[in-house]
Amino acid sequence: EDPQFARIYEFLASGPCQNCAQQGMGGMQCLMPFMMITGMNAVFDLLMRSSNIGYMPYGIFLLTSILSGAAATYLSWTVYKITRDLSPADGMEMGGSGYAQQGDASGPADPASQATSGFQAFTGEGNRLGG
Repeated sequence: EDPQFARIYEFLASGPCQNCAQQGMGGMQCLMPFMMITGMNAVFDLLMRSSNIGYMPYGIFLLTSILSGAAATYLSWTVYKITRDLSPADGMEMGGSGYAQQGDASGPADPASQATSGFQAFTGEGNRLGG
């Protein structure tokens, strides 16, 4: 929607975030996969490559990469918590779940309407497997 970010979005949607864009995911739906991948990347870099931090200049870039991955994971977790707390309570969103709840007037009018279909639950002989 923002013309200044349209080029950046197109680059990301056709490159690193192509999987999310192809599935119609955007914004908050990509936050959790981003958080998980970035967090795992930071942890594995710390575990597997921490001995290389002392080599210059490689060590500076590695340490910066680990710290930025950890910071991105923390910040995405913070955004997730904020949006989770701001989301509407269960049953308050528009549209509802589509399922009739107990005491809901939108369910079947009477049990006799179900009996006219001829279906009786748990009345068949069943089949035994293996003998």
